[in-house]
Amino acid sequence: MTPCNGSLLKSLPINQLLDEIIDSLNNEWISECQSLSQLLCSSHLKSLLNVTDCVARRAYDFDNLEHVLRVLTTENCAKSKPTRTALCAKKRKFPKQKVINVIKSDEPLGVTVRFDEKTGDIVMARVLVGGAAHRSGLVNVGDRILEVNGIALRGRSHLDVLNILQRECRKTVISFRIVVLRQINDVDMFKSIIVRAHFDYDSQNDTQIPCNKIGLSFKCGSILNILNKDDPNWWQACKEVDMGNKTRMEVFQIAGLIPSKFLQERRTVAIRDMKNQLDRYRYIHILGGLLPTPFRKTKWIAQKVKKVMYDLNDCTSFDREEIVTYEPVAKYFPEAHYFRPVILLGPNGVGCSTIIRLFALFKPNRYREPLLHTTRYRRFAENDGIDYYFVREEWMEREIQRGHFICYNKMKGNYYGLHKQTIRQIIDSGYVCMFKMDPQFLRLVHTSEFKPYIVFIRPPYDVERLVQSRLQYAPYGNRWKSRSRLEYEMHLMIYESHKIEYQYGHKFDVIVVNEDLNQTFRQLSDILVSVENEPKWVPKTWVNKPHR
Repeated sequence: MTPCNGSLLKSLPINQLLDEIIDSLNNEWISECQSLSQLLCSSHLKSLLNVTDCVARRAYDFDNLEHVLRVLTTENCAKSKPTRTALCAKKRKFPKQKVINVIKSDEPLGVTVRFDEKTGDIVMARVLVGGAAHRSGLVNVGDRILEVNGIALRGRSHLDVLNILQRECRKTVISFRIVVLRQINDVDMFKSIIVRAHFDYDSQNDTQIPCNKIGLSFKCGSILNILNKDDPNWWQACKEVDMGNKTRMEVFQIAGLIPSKFLQERRTVAIRDMKNQLDRYRYIHILGGLLPTPFRKTKWIAQKVKKVMYDLNDCTSFDREEIVTYEPVAKYFPEAHYFRPVILLGPNGVGCSTIIRLFALFKPNRYREPLLHTTRYRRFAENDGIDYYFVREEWMEREIQRGHFICYNKMKGNYYGLHKQTIRQIIDSGYVCMFKMDPQFLRLVHTSEFKPYIVFIRPPYDVERLVQSRLQYAPYGNRWKSRSRLEYEMHLMIYESHKIEYQYGHKFDVIVVNEDLNQTFRQLSDILVSVENEPKWVPKTWVNKPHR
């Protein structure tokens, strides 16, 4: 077969080229050439190529075309008007049927179905994002399944339909005949949202989930990608994974079902009501149930931890009753000239102050603790700007009213507080500002202005280990205390830790268990190095906002 150049292809008609190709194929002895020659000799193919050649060359007979159009128009006008039955049939919109083929590998199809009791149809109840059905783009929620792989489903029992679907959907190619009831507008498609979950969820133990097999279990603090929110009670989501050391096949996920924000809030309120009824027994278990009987009768043990009643005028109560389920987050990349302040939270006696002193002692060129402002008189050997910032009471009360203090307290008639400008000065000087604060003031500093990194120092939930550590690090200071009283103080610390974590846990970035002080220092040092060099998940409102 001799090749033709480009100019010859453009000048010759397509029928002439086809004849030359057929002659060349007939001279070949290969069977494939003979089959191709028979195909090209088909009259239908020649007619199609002839029309294509006329359109390409624009070889139209305009006079004949106008005559044909005039005749067709006259015939259409001469037809009688449609009858009333024809008009009704035209107005009636019959559902459109279509046959689709879904090709998949050894994976689930990614759909759930339901039975319509009124019509007896099998309806697509849910299409999981990322599944084979969703990737095909041919299946939508609400479509009615008539046949699967040529097997009719209408009129069969529920058990037969389930067996047929389970058997046929294991195949690589699945053919559906469906009735399309509605079209999905691409403009109204949901855009995914990345959130941080603030509760634990186990789909296998959830009795309300529509299907346990497609549930997505996660832990508190997990990063989830919300993909679909069509169902008001059950959202579709997948876990966000780091693409650093993962291949494409490893990160491919099919969406699973998780409780929606509305559903989880209702569940949380119901659980809190149940816990309120058990508060009395819980307090007895934590404070008194684990102590010996003679020890409960002492005078100082009678100072029970009282339950604080809800007060609308108390802002702290609002924080305590806040229900946080999912928080939109985004990745925050470290900035060259800004270091996020580090805030340590924890119950009294857990060791936050000691940890800060260790960082200031061993890494003085990196970490600084801010000084507090106070209204008390300066004592002997105290220097302004070294021990405290000594200010007038009128000035401090005015700054508190303006919201310039992130935390403050009044002890023995004197104010003590941490000013925002003090934190800014340390950050502007190129240091990492590290301090501890009362959790009730966390809402004043947990903003886009500072973007703090919150570390919760938690004691180990082992009273015997806590007692031994206290006797090891402070044997002389605790010698005057009885072991029973020391155990009671450790119980109070554990209870306070539970309380802080329950009320403010959704604001923690990391939780460090202080079992050994040296080990805690090394662990926290590694964490803070990663904060300065690696991107971290922060509330979405913090990203792309300038510092004040």
